[in-house]
Amino acid sequence: MSRPLLMIVDDDVDGLEMWSEFLSTQGFEVCGTSTALHAIELAVTRRPDVILTDVAMPLVDGWTILTTLREHPLTAKTPIVVMTGRTDPESRNEAVRRGCSGFVTKPCDPQALAQILHSKVVAAVA
Repeated sequence: MSRPLLMIVDDDVDGLEMWSEFLSTQGFEVCGTSTALHAIELAVTRRPDVILTDVAMPLVDGWTILTTLREHPLTAKTPIVVMTGRTDPESRNEAVRRGCSGFVTKPCDPQALAQILHSKVVAAVA
């Protein structure tokens, strides 16, 4: 059985590397990018099973990624989990409004994040 493909989007390169390394030990094949525009291209070409994206990024933010991928026919149903340092209810509501599949606040428990991501993959194929 192949490992599910997880795409991580985070402009913090250290965070991107850390999560990539950890989540690859949790059963995922991981691809990642630090820019939103590359994330959109990568999502369409690689067709990940689940996407984990930060919200606060320069130039094009995670909200735009979420909206763009929801509108694209190849990624409209891909589970997208938002991971952000924003803990306010407005951010959570915005994520839901834009079609996120999950919302995680930083810092988060790595094992809990892995479980959330795996559950989104399972739910997507069910």
